[in-house]
Parts: sequence; C-alpha cells; structure tokens
Amino acid sequence: MEPSPSHPPIPLAVEAVNAQWLTDALRWGGHDVVVTDAVQGGITGGNATKVRLRVTYDRPTDLPPDVFVKVGMELQDPTKNLTGSTYDIEGRYYLDVLPKLSTAIVPRCLAVIIDSEASRCALVLDDLVAAGGRFGSPLERELSVSEVAQLLEQLAELHGRWWGGDEAMPIPGLDHGISRTNRLGRYYSTFDREYLAGLIDGPRGAALPAAVADPDRLVAAFWNGADISLKDAPAVIHADPHLGNIFIRADGACGLADWQTLRWGRWSHDVAYLLGSALTVEDRRTAESELLATYLDALRSVTDQAPGEEAAKQAYRESMIYGLVGWLTAPPYFGYSEEYSSAYASKFAQAVVDHDTLGALVGA
Repeated sequence: MEPSPSHPPIPLAVEAVNAQWLTDALRWGGHDVVVTDAVQGGITGGNATKVRLRVTYDRPTDLPPDVFVKVGMELQDPTKNLTGSTYDIEGRYYLDVLPKLSTAIVPRCLAVIIDSEASRCALVLDDLVAAGGRFGSPLERELSVSEVAQLLEQLAELHGRWWGGDEAMPIPGLDHGISRTNRLGRYYSTFDREYLAGLIDGPRGAALPAAVADPDRLVAAFWNGADISLKDAPAVIHADPHLGNIFIRADGACGLADWQTLRWGRWSHDVAYLLGSALTVEDRRTAESELLATYLDALRSVTDQAPGEEAAKQAYRESMIYGLVGWLTAPPYFGYSEEYSSAYASKFAQAVVDHDTLGALVGA
C-alpha cells in the first residue's frame, strides 16, 4: 500500500510531535478524532527516537490515553544505517505483513506514516508500559520458559509463512542474512581482529570464558556462520528478538516489538538469539531442547519443509555466534549501557561454550 503524497510530514524534531501532528497522524491512520492536548513524557533515543505522550481527545474514543510515537530522527539519511535497520520496513510490517499472521502479538499500531523516498517512517503505537505492561531486560527481567514458548510459536508462524523465499512475501527487496555486500555485513566488517581484541581486554571481555576469548576464532566463526546461514532455506525473521524488544502485557501475554530489522534469514538466528538472551543461563540449559521441539512442532503446522531434529540442533548450535559477537561489539550509539551489553555478551558466551559453537564453525 503506497501512501499518497498528502501524508503528514515525518517529524524530525521532538518539538514537532505535538497535538496537531498527532491529530493529523491519527486521521491518516483512519481515526476521526482531534487531539486537544498531547503532553510529552519520556523521550529515548537509539536507532530511533521514542516519544511517550499523554493524550486528550475531543470526544469519547477507544484510542488509548497514552501513546508512543516512534520515528527515526537521529540519522538524517536512514539508508546509511549500517545495522540494517530501516524505518520504513517497520511500517511495512504493520501495514502488509501483520495482517497475514494470526498469532503475532505486537503493540497496537494506530498510524503508520511512510516517506518511501527518504526511507523514513513514523509510527503511533499504544504505550504498553503505561497500560501496565513491561519490557524485558538482562539486568532486571528475564523471561520464564513458558513466556519464551509463547514467542517461539509466534516466530514459527512468521518463519513458516514465506518459508524458502516465497515471492508472495509482501515487502520486496529485503536484505538476506549477513553478507559482505549488504548493510549488516558492512557494519560487522568494521569489527576486525584488532578491534575485537581490544574489547576482549576491556570490561565486556572480563566475564568471558577463556574458551571464547580468542579474537581470531571469533572473527572466523562469525563469518563462517554467516556464510552457512545463506545456504539454508530462507525465512522472514525478526532478526533482533532480544529482551529489550520483548514485552509482557498486563494480561501476561508476550509479544515482540521493534520490527525495523525484518529480513530474510536462517530461522535459527531468531531462535538462538531469543533463547540465548531471554532466559537465564540455567533455564536455557534445562529447557532449550524442549523449547526447540516446541518451535519445530509449531513450524510444522505452517510448512511441510521444516528441518529435522538433528539438522535443527546443528543450526541452533551454529547460530549462537551472532548473539556473542553482536553484543560484544554493540556500540554506544545503540543507547545501551556497558552493563547491559556486557550482560548479554556473558550469557551468549556461556551458550557458545555449552554448544561448542566455535568448534562447530571453525574446528578445534
């Protein structure tokens, strides 16, 4: 669905997210209301600016009193975002992908404004935290095994819906995995052996087991894993299902937010990244075989091409490398504290040791 040229402007300053803009945005989203007051609350940065607002409407409505506006303001040219995050892709997810899924639990989206030429998007979403929900954190709130199972079933439907690279997938031109020629690959190419060695000698490396604190093996394993993943049947993946992008609603239902890294990739990327980040190390060790079986059962209900048990275990084992390298190298401009990134790096390092992921990807 292409927006007409008359869509409201994409705000590039926090001050522009006001009552008039919100009225125009909500009307663009099909809601016949006038916002008479919009009081800004918390504002956070990162790969996009998020603005919380307490809203007053001119009439009774089922729209929430608290909304969350997400818009890429930081990068004046979003196409140069090397991490592969593209703001308009998240908008396309809500417009074109979500309606084709039956199990996805996501924030209620009230308006999507896309400027395709500029690769920009503004979203107006229900503020889940104001409604009594909360997001996960490796420092405060990890998930239970049953909560992770909920998310695996949702991911299985997403993965299976266009399994194998089905051209009916409604967003054309999505990146595929990590290669040296796409944006995410160029981003990771900036982290060479010397850079990793410096990180390992710093605070993040302090908690790493000696078995993984080898920059040469990490670099080789990361790129071998990336190359292997490109040979597997592609699925549409979330690509970033860590705790910070997972919410637990007030009613206990779990869902995924932040869909701007949607891409084609190996199914096991999402599964390994979710289990490695969202569970405690002890819960992952105890429950990962059961959870992998849960995922495969759900995937088989969507596609008859799901991998067998042994192939799935090998893919899961290999895919743990991404979480380790991703959080070991996470730069400050992502908006995460050193303690936050270190907590994830430590968890994934334990998973890489448990599964001998380096051995699987580069040998002894």
